[in-house]
Amino acid sequence: MNHLSSCVKGESTGNDHYGTFFKLTDNIDFEGQKWTPTGEEGKAPIGYWASSSDLRPFNGTFDGANPEGGCYTISGLDVSNPSTIPDGNSSLGLFGYVGENGKVKNLNVKGTVTRTGLTEDQRDETGIGGVVGRNEGTVQDCSFSGDINEVFTGNVWTVGGVVGHNEGTVQGCSASGTITGIARVGGVVGRNANGGEVSDCFNTSTITGLRLGSEGLSIGGVVGINDNGTVVKCYNNGNVTGQHSSIGGVVGRNAGTGNSTVSRCYNTGVVSGPYNVGGVVGLNLSYSDSAKALVTDCYNIGIVTRGAASDNDAASRGGVVGYNNGTVEYTYSYCTITGVYNAGGIVGLNAMYSYGGSRWSGEVKDCVSLAWMVHGDGHPLIPGGPPRDIQPSVGLNVGRVVGLNTSEATVPLAGNKARADMELRIKGVNHAGDLEDDDKQLTTRHGEDVKTNESGAPDLLGDVFDGWAYRKDGDEPIWRFNTDDLLREGVQLPMLDGVGGDQTKSRLPGHPHAPGQTDDGGGCGCDAGGFTVPGLLALAFMMGIKRLRRPRG
Repeated sequence: MNHLSSCVKGESTGNDHYGTFFKLTDNIDFEGQKWTPTGEEGKAPIGYWASSSDLRPFNGTFDGANPEGGCYTISGLDVSNPSTIPDGNSSLGLFGYVGENGKVKNLNVKGTVTRTGLTEDQRDETGIGGVVGRNEGTVQDCSFSGDINEVFTGNVWTVGGVVGHNEGTVQGCSASGTITGIARVGGVVGRNANGGEVSDCFNTSTITGLRLGSEGLSIGGVVGINDNGTVVKCYNNGNVTGQHSSIGGVVGRNAGTGNSTVSRCYNTGVVSGPYNVGGVVGLNLSYSDSAKALVTDCYNIGIVTRGAASDNDAASRGGVVGYNNGTVEYTYSYCTITGVYNAGGIVGLNAMYSYGGSRWSGEVKDCVSLAWMVHGDGHPLIPGGPPRDIQPSVGLNVGRVVGLNTSEATVPLAGNKARADMELRIKGVNHAGDLEDDDKQLTTRHGEDVKTNESGAPDLLGDVFDGWAYRKDGDEPIWRFNTDDLLREGVQLPMLDGVGGDQTKSRLPGHPHAPGQTDDGGGCGCDAGGFTVPGLLALAFMMGIKRLRRPRG
C-alpha cells in the first residue's frame, strides 16, 4: 500500500507526473488499511482537490491491464476521512483528483469509501468516488465493487460509484454494491458537468438518496446530475430510491444552461421516490431555448413507484421522464408506475418553466407507450399499502403518453403512439371510454392507437416504430429490430444497437384481462426489491397539478 502511494504520489514536491506511465503488475490487497487524507505520505488518495486555489492533480497514466487478459484488482480499499482534514483533501477515492492530462484505465477496485462532510465552499467542486473523487481527465474501463457512504454532518456532496465529480471522460466503467448519499448521487458518476462525457457505462449497485431538509435531489442509476454534459450508451440494472426529488433510472436530473443530453440509454431497475421520478430521467429541465435538455433514443422496462406508502404527496412520474420542459423524443416504455397523482406512459408532467423572466416549454414527440394500464387513484398496488377506500380522491391527469401537459410550445405533443387497449383507471374503475382529450391539456387519450393481439389484428413493429430503424448517430445505427414482427405478447421490442447488457428482456407484456387472467394473477409477476407487483407488468401512474411553477430539484 505505502509502496503504491509513494511511487505515484508527488503532490508534496509539486510533481504531478505529467507524461509518466505507471503500470500495475499484480493484484494488490490493502487488507483494510486506511487510505485516509491525513497528510501522511503513503496513506492518502493519489492527487487531491482542496479548493479552486489549491490543486494537486495526478496528470500521469495509471494502467492496471493484466497482459494475460482483463484487469488487475486493488482490493481491501478503505477510504475515509476524519472530521478535520489537515491538507484539505476534499475529494475521496483511490485517486482523489485526476487532472486534465491524467488517465486511469483498466483497473478493478474493491472496498469502501466514507465521507463525513465538508465546508460549504467545497460543495460543488469535490466528489466521492470508488476509483476517482474528481476527474478532469480520462477514466476508462474501470470498475468499483463495494460500499460508498456519505455520512451527513451539515452539508451534502457529490457521490458516484466510480467517479464523484466528472468534467472529463468516463468510458466503459461499472459499479456494483451499495451507494448512499444525499444529493447528486449516481451509480457510476455523481455529477457530470461542464462538457463531461459518460459513455458505455452501467450500474448494478443499489442506489439510495436520503432526504435532509430541502436536500436530497438528483439521484440516478448511472449519473446523479448531468449538468451541461453528455450521457450516452449507458444502462442501469440496479434499484434506485430517493426520498425527495429528481430520481431517474439512468440520470436523476438532466439540466443546465448549455447542452445536456441523455441518449441511447435504458433502464431495467426499480425507480422509486416522491417527486419527479422517471424510468430514464427524473427531471429534464431546460434553462435556454438555444440549448434544451434532451432525452432521445432511450427506453425503460423497469418499475417506477412512489416508494414508501407514506408518500401521499407523490407527483410527476413517467415511464421515461417524470418532469419535462426540454425535449423527449424517440423513446418507449412499458412498466409499472404508481403514485398519488400526475402520471403518464412516457412523461408525467410536460410543462412550461419560467426562470429569470424567461419561459421554456417542453416537447414530447415520436414516442411509444406500450403499458396496459395507467392507474390514478393513489393506491400503491403493493402489499402493505393503505386501503384503497382511504386514498385521496384524486387521480386526474392520467394519460397514455403524457399525464398532464401545461406546455406553451406550438406543438408540444406530436407523433406519439399508445397501446389501443390501455386502461385509464381512476380509483380502480376503467374510464378509457369516458376520458377524452382536453383542448388545453391533451392528456388521457392522446396518441395514435397501437394495436396488439389483445386489440384486434396486431400492427407490425416497423409501422409502430416508423423511421426508427433508419436513425443513426453519425455512421452508427441506433436501433435494431425485426420490422416484420407483429406487435403481440412476447415479441422482442427494439433494442439499442452498440449498447451492452441483456436487452432481450424488452418484450411486450400481455394484457392481464386476457382469458384466464385477472388483476391479481396471470402469467407472471415482477418481484422487485422485496415486493411483488401482481399481474403482467401493470402501469399505474398518478399525477397532480401542484408545484407547477417551479419543480423541486
